[in-house]
Amino acid sequence: MPSEPIYLRWENTAPPHCKFYELEVELSLFFPKKIIRRWGRIGTIHPQSLQLLVDDPDELERQVN
Repeated sequence: MPSEPIYLRWENTAPPHCKFYELEVELSLFFPKKIIRRWGRIGTIHPQSLQLLVDDPDELERQVN
């Protein structure tokens, strides 16, 4: 995995959907790494989110891809 932060964002701006999905991997030197996923309507104050701790580099790559 790269040593730079990973941040991915997908948006569907076609009405009436206006939704997004984000994936972020918190930067740290060692494992476990935290994967944060957020999704919901664009512009929402409190999007849905899910956090996952990953101990294995191969599992991290599978989750990101």
